[in-house]
Amino acid sequence: MSEKNEISLESVIDVIIDTLGDVAQKNYEFLRQRVPDVLKEVSDLFQDVFNIQTKMIEFLANNPKLIEYMCVPPATFFVLSPQSDVVLISLILGHIPTVCYSIRIMLEALMCAFLVDWKYGLQKNIFEKAQTDEYLHFSPCRYRTDVAKALNDVKLAENICAFWSVLSSFWAHPMAKIPLTTNKIPAGFLTSALLKIAKKGSPPSYAIGFPMYYDEEDLEHLRDTAENISEFRKMLKVIFDLWFTYVENMLKNYQ
Repeated sequence: MSEKNEISLESVIDVIIDTLGDVAQKNYEFLRQRVPDVLKEVSDLFQDVFNIQTKMIEFLANNPKLIEYMCVPPATFFVLSPQSDVVLISLILGHIPTVCYSIRIMLEALMCAFLVDWKYGLQKNIFEKAQTDEYLHFSPCRYRTDVAKALNDVKLAENICAFWSVLSSFWAHPMAKIPLTTNKIPAGFLTSALLKIAKKGSPPSYAIGFPMYYDEEDLEHLRDTAENISEFRKMLKVIFDLWFTYVENMLKNYQ
């Protein structure tokens, strides 16, 4: 009987460590020269999140009771902040799907937190809110009617649902509905790889390995990624502006 060829975890880690710096440097140069918009959007996202965190810290310092009751602050510190780091790291190391998935995670967490804060205010603390149906079963599409009421904007709620659906369908699920229709299509990483092989004769770079060097074949996905980050940043600003306004008005009514 022939012996099994076992893969050594240490050898894999050694290769990754040796490769990371070179991939990051060369991908950064590629993005800087060929798709500068995506670097600008990531930089602006970092700045947006930093500004939001700074404002949130000052706001909570003046209203410490809110820490027990509001879900948006932990969503800010424990989801938005680390996931924005993941966006940059994944982008530089050549894995576009993780970038898009992190944007989806940020949008979903923030919108869910906003909804339960708007609906329950100071009536429930953060742990009680986390046991509500809205929290346990949330998606921006399933609860888009409630989201529209919370945002006071039906069109924005529909846009959030559609954007979340695109990120979910094409970067997460193997089978998904076309956003805002009942038609199901094959989607996700595997379909993307198969379509690219059928069209170009080779899979996309992110389907080959990680970390991975970018090439010209990645430009379309990278431009889409820049647009996705830009769209998310617009939603981020609106949602936080509304949340701060809502909480300030709520506190005035409790005085």
